[in-house]
Amino acid sequence: MNRKIPICSRPRWLSTGLPDPVYPTLANPSGRASAALFNNRTTYIEEWNLDLERALSKDMALQIAYVGTRGVKLAHLANRQT
Repeated sequence: MNRKIPICSRPRWLSTGLPDPVYPTLANPSGRASAALFNNRTTYIEEWNLDLERALSKDMALQIAYVGTRGVKLAHLANRQT
């Protein structure tokens, strides 16, 4: 098997220490924890468009179009200072 280091990762050396585990345990509490709220609102996105076309003459037409998008109840992350 040919293993390669991805270009975006840097090699770790013992002198710099080991990284935090991805999933910390109670025996080794480190890393970062996250949680999900149970009362999350349903997020949705509305998209619409309107297109009007009118013949001005035999060889000419006028076309007007409008496109819109709206996000409702979008989730966001807050940086709260404690």
